[in-house]
Amino acid sequence: MQNENGMMVYNAEGGQAEQLKPLLLPDAFQAWKDGEEPLILGLAKEQTAAGALAAQLEGGTLSVISFYVAPEYRRQGGGTLLLEQLLMIAENIAEEVVFDFISTEKEHFELELFLSAYGFREEERYGAIYATSLGRLGEIPVLKQETKNGGIPLRKLGPMEKNKAQQQIRELNAPFGEALFTGERVEQDLSFLHFKEQVPDGFFLCEKHRNGLMITGAWNGSGMPLLFLTLVQSAFNAARKKYPAETGIAAQAVNPTTRKLIQELMPGAVRISHCYVRTV
Repeated sequence: MQNENGMMVYNAEGGQAEQLKPLLLPDAFQAWKDGEEPLILGLAKEQTAAGALAAQLEGGTLSVISFYVAPEYRRQGGGTLLLEQLLMIAENIAEEVVFDFISTEKEHFELELFLSAYGFREEERYGAIYATSLGRLGEIPVLKQETKNGGIPLRKLGPMEKNKAQQQIRELNAPFGEALFTGERVEQDLSFLHFKEQVPDGFFLCEKHRNGLMITGAWNGSGMPLLFLTLVQSAFNAARKKYPAETGIAAQAVNPTTRKLIQELMPGAVRISHCYVRTV
């Protein structure tokens, strides 16, 4: 598919996907490297890579996980070509196309207008991300309280201890991935692991991102509400000592329970993620 400006879109396969790495979000490229076979569309002008789109199919939903046109090639219809090609493919394999993104820059507002013009409608689904600041959290009395039994910061655990804890948690069938405590982004000072009789029974994980902090995992294996609260208190007190009050902190409402916790522990948090859906 090509337009009057010489922009061309194509299905990227093999080495073509490798060449698009600079134009794809890291998670999208890694999914391709891991053999998950996402749909990858490339955008080119005069044989020069100008943009890319990646999407993954799950059930009847085709979710866009990366969408980018290089600044010097914008306003030439490249984004339109990518989207129209995606919708043509979706007609044969999916029931809906979904764009999930975090709105932090002017171009994201433009993306909202672009998607709306193509019949996408915003929906609030589980998975929405809410954000506030450490300073605002500091106004919540329960989070100001110091706790003596709020777990051990990951910074104080060695590699063998972390790996052992991960193995123990996997054996308990907790719904989390392989590298809970050893990921590159894990904030080791703000992430806490609690043990009961030398077996993990709860943890709270936080990652550092470009725009601030992100709560990425929480597990209360014992089911005791007080344990979860003490883990949160420990993480917040550590964050307050390490980061300025204006530092942003975000959390994802992946289910009704986490949404309720966000509402209770992060009052005033603003939804910064957007989910645009089009039925095909």
